[in-house]
Amino acid sequence: MECVVCNENIGREEAIWSCPDCFTIYHLRCVSSWFWLFLLRYPAIKNKQSTSSVSREWTCKYCNKENTAVPNRYFCYCGKKENPEFDPWLPPHSCGNLCGRTLPCGHVCNERCHAGPCPPCPRIVTISCPCGKTKRTVRCSLQHQESPENLCSLPCLKWLSCGKHRCRHKCHYGPCPDCAQTIHQTCFCGSESRDVPCGQDVSAHYSCGKICNKPLQCGHHVCSLPCHEGECPPCPTLPPRTCFCGKKQFDLPCTAATPSCHQTCDRLLACGHRCPHSCHPPPCPPCEQFVLKACRCGATQKQCKCSEVLLCTTRCNALKACGVHRCNRRCCDGQHAPCTQICNKPLSCGRHTCQLPCHSGNCPPCLLTVTITCDCGATTQTVLCKDYRRSLYPPCPQLCTKPSHCSHPHIQEHQCHAGKCPPCTLPCGKALPCGHTCSAICHEGEPCPPCAELVEIRCAGGHETLQVRCSEKNKVVCCDQPCGKLLSCGKHTCSLRCHSSETPCETCKQLCPGRPGCPHPCSRVFCHAGACDPCHQPVKRPCFCGKTSKTFECREVSGKSDSGFFSCGKVCGKPLQGCKHGCRLVCHEGVCGKCEQEIVAKCACGSRVERIQCWKAQQMEGYNAANVVQILLPCLDTCNAQSSTISQDKSTQSSKDSPSKPDQTISKPSSSSSSSSSSQLWLWIVALSVFIAVLSFLLRLFLVHCIVYCNKQ
Repeated sequence: MECVVCNENIGREEAIWSCPDCFTIYHLRCVSSWFWLFLLRYPAIKNKQSTSSVSREWTCKYCNKENTAVPNRYFCYCGKKENPEFDPWLPPHSCGNLCGRTLPCGHVCNERCHAGPCPPCPRIVTISCPCGKTKRTVRCSLQHQESPENLCSLPCLKWLSCGKHRCRHKCHYGPCPDCAQTIHQTCFCGSESRDVPCGQDVSAHYSCGKICNKPLQCGHHVCSLPCHEGECPPCPTLPPRTCFCGKKQFDLPCTAATPSCHQTCDRLLACGHRCPHSCHPPPCPPCEQFVLKACRCGATQKQCKCSEVLLCTTRCNALKACGVHRCNRRCCDGQHAPCTQICNKPLSCGRHTCQLPCHSGNCPPCLLTVTITCDCGATTQTVLCKDYRRSLYPPCPQLCTKPSHCSHPHIQEHQCHAGKCPPCTLPCGKALPCGHTCSAICHEGEPCPPCAELVEIRCAGGHETLQVRCSEKNKVVCCDQPCGKLLSCGKHTCSLRCHSSETPCETCKQLCPGRPGCPHPCSRVFCHAGACDPCHQPVKRPCFCGKTSKTFECREVSGKSDSGFFSCGKVCGKPLQGCKHGCRLVCHEGVCGKCEQEIVAKCACGSRVERIQCWKAQQMEGYNAANVVQILLPCLDTCNAQSSTISQDKSTQSSKDSPSKPDQTISKPSSSSSSSSSSQLWLWIVALSVFIAVLSFLLRLFLVHCIVYCNKQ
């Protein structure tokens, strides 16, 4: 809700004034200022000591209705309470009581004190049709909207104004129309006749306005009266007749002239004297008797004829009704004539003078017309001079042609107006130091604002390209991505939001990943730059062959590649792959080499017997690791004669070898058991190492929590 005067919002606790006609709400201070503008316009009321006595009418700014009340007091909407207190549970400026204003129907408004006009009356009333035959219950505010056709369809049947006929129209509001039936009328003298509606005249006769001309009773004269009702009067010259003064009677026919008695008339005159002349036809001449008379002003007395008016030569010195000019009438009787001089006082318009006859009191408003012209001269309007100030400039549909007051040759198009042109709303367009043009609204006489053109720059972290105003391109702009710069530890990146180089990156708070090849945690706990401190944790390491274990410091073990460091110096003894021999090398790292132990090899007939290295025998066809003597060599020519013997020997040998097979099967488990025991030992060692690593990790976490707790304390 805005005030019409200042166009500002009206607060909930500000004093207001509401127009009683249009219900427009003003600030009380604003409408008081508006009222005092009329005091400036009418200087005659400036000298009033109290504004409450001012009866000058002033107009509402919104509806232009005239008001006489002085707007200097704050009331609620219904006008019952002055300076109503603010209540958050009530509408602003309301007293909360019943409105009580009288509605047009005569009822009162039952709403709470409210702004604006009262709502239609909600009461239920019983209305009847105009003829009174039908009744109906409706809302009071809707009773005037009910047409007679909706209420009653019966004929009216009321007596018409003629008193002879009834109304045949349907039930209707208002008076019944005149009777439309016609009647025949004749005039009283009988010379004319006419047909007229019954509603206009209900009599059987009328006066035609002509001379009656009916013969009188005397038979010699006719009636000289206009057409009239009733009998004609008797002939005024019928006997007995008297003379003109009435003193003597004559018995003469009506055709004879009335004679004079020649005596003194003696009829009473208007002045009170008697007529001294002889009997004569009326009227009597003016009275000629001499009497002592006073003049009209009473200043002189003199003997003169009674019928004459005595006037003295004294001039009246009294003021006329205008209060300005003197009467100056000869022998004035006190009834001063109206002043005939022109007033010529300046009117309230200040442009004309009063052309009325001289009068008392204030002059009326100027009723002359003046022609007002718009600023460009294309539109003229004729208005009353008293309204000249209200309509100082007529509305002109032409465009304004005034030169602009800024650097633009022409500002935005606008209609012809009075006074200064509105501010230019075109873009400034001046060149800025950055090379762009100013896009702000024209601001002649003021420096241009910073450049608002969008340019692309990289963010502080160099992650992405951002659009910023040209005037801010030298400022540090940060994006929403994480910084990503390498921290001082050299292993992790900054997780803070993108920031400038002036803002230091965060301190790495991740745990140190530890030393390469060392399972133990770093003693510094958090990630740091440079190498970790040497680990002094004791580590128990087996030799390569697994027969001996030895305790070292972790720093001594980490990164050691010397094969002799973890060697126990004893024979390895690990079973070699592909044979049943053990490794004969000194405890070593990695996979054992080839088996170089010599075995006995012979041909099939057994005539050839040689000793060869085991790894070479494994590459020969027919090698069997279970056999002590391998039949690997080919037979020579000398071995063919003994083939039969060899076959027999083979059968014999096979029968002999069969009881020894169980021994061979028994010996196999011994080698497998030794290998399984070594495997189990290795598993125990690995499990123990894992347990130690887990225990050290838990200890490190415990130390971290202790340090954090101490820092908080």
